[in-house]
Amino acid sequence: GDRLSQHGVYLPARSNPATAEIEEFLESQKAKVRIKGYIDDIALLRLLAVETDSVVALPRVGAEKELKSKKLIQLHEFRSLFQKFYLVVRQRGTRSGQILELLKQ
Repeated sequence: GDRLSQHGVYLPARSNPATAEIEEFLESQKAKVRIKGYIDDIALLRLLAVETDSVVALPRVGAEKELKSKKLIQLHEFRSLFQKFYLVVRQRGTRSGQILELLKQ
């Protein structure tokens, strides 16, 4: 809850059929949700999950390795979506100064 309002969330592009369902779920949460962007690239969503403190919605296939190594943790699973998406967040470790600078722009 706090993380969704404090650090925001990145979602798949609005053209993705899963995005509407993910938005509905986020609206049902008690916390105020700050959507930081809609991204049409699984690799970029994965990078945002690994390098920022934001919550990121992406299919498991996009972060399988990081979930297995516990670099990312799963916050929620959308079981009804054909292509499963998960809300994930960085658990620990260092971040890239370069990506942080890019995100500030």
